[in-house]
Amino acid sequence: MRKFFEKMRVFAYIRLKREMNFYYYNNFDNPENFSEFNKDDFEVVDNASDYLRFVDKYKIPPVSDYIKRFNHNARFAFSHNDECYLSQGWIMGKSNSFKIDYFKCKIPIYDNLVVLFGFYTNENERRKGHHKKLLTFFKFLSPNSFYLIYTAPTNIGAHKAIINVGYNFLGVYRRYEMWKVRRKIRKICRSIS
Repeated sequence: MRKFFEKMRVFAYIRLKREMNFYYYNNFDNPENFSEFNKDDFEVVDNASDYLRFVDKYKIPPVSDYIKRFNHNARFAFSHNDECYLSQGWIMGKSNSFKIDYFKCKIPIYDNLVVLFGFYTNENERRKGHHKKLLTFFKFLSPNSFYLIYTAPTNIGAHKAIINVGYNFLGVYRRYEMWKVRRKIRKICRSIS
């Protein structure tokens, strides 16, 4: 029994030590120019049936948790060419809160806050700038918004893409420090509303 409690204590410590990089982008102060942006290379999916068409078309297995996200007003977007999808990601707005699964905690979503999450680039199409293009496309989807995005500190490629697209580094936070993230988001969202 003692070993069990020791393992639980170590497990709890590891979960508390998890870290996440947070970034933000204020589309109020930095309006994007999309005149040269080819929007035909991107699609947005607002419901489960369109998502299932996407996975069928590109021959990838559907993820049941992804289908549930549509019930919470999440939207799925992806970039593609004639043969395959290139990169994919999710955008959440118009909801009361957003759950960060990695931390098992929620952050409130204010009127002008948009959370970007769940990015994945086709393994055969990596290191070609598709993640950056999708991040730029998301700015087009929700103008006049404050964007929040996060990634693991070990994901150097995502960090570079996020910074190169113009996002600002908010900081590295652990689960027990999420109150600091909430406070900063609330302060910024109030200042631009």
